[in-house]
Amino acid sequence: EEAREGTGGKALFRSRGRDVRRAGHAAVLAVVDESVRAAVRRRRRATFVLVVMATDADRISLSVVIPAFNEEARLGATLLELSAYLRHQPWDWEIRVVDDGSTDATRDVATRHAAKEPRLVLQPEPHRGKGGAVKAGLLASRCAYRALAHL
Repeated sequence: EEAREGTGGKALFRSRGRDVRRAGHAAVLAVVDESVRAAVRRRRRATFVLVVMATDADRISLSVVIPAFNEEARLGATLLELSAYLRHQPWDWEIRVVDDGSTDATRDVATRHAAKEPRLVLQPEPHRGKGGAVKAGLLASRCAYRALAHL
């Protein structure tokens, strides 16, 4: 997915080569999309998709939802790098790790990072597969903009 400048101060979203949505706040969306991708550029297995939801002035600006099932080995480095980057950004944010019933120490890794970073939210869920974890995380987030990280 990509966000790029459109006409009239709108952001034009493309998914698999097709225009799918126009939304206001083009500068914010372009920065969010580019910034989240840059935060994990060195981690080639992680990808991000920007999900635009209805905006609300009382909400946190950005939520990065990370569905995780047995991701103990990769989750720690991703959380360190992503949170270090987001701390220096001008918008409010949260990182939401959705543990999809992991049988390894994924939940422990997320809990240790959440103790150091209060904007990291661990959301334990029963195992329903990646789609179930993605849906649960996006629905639980009340942020104006939601980015989905695939590990």
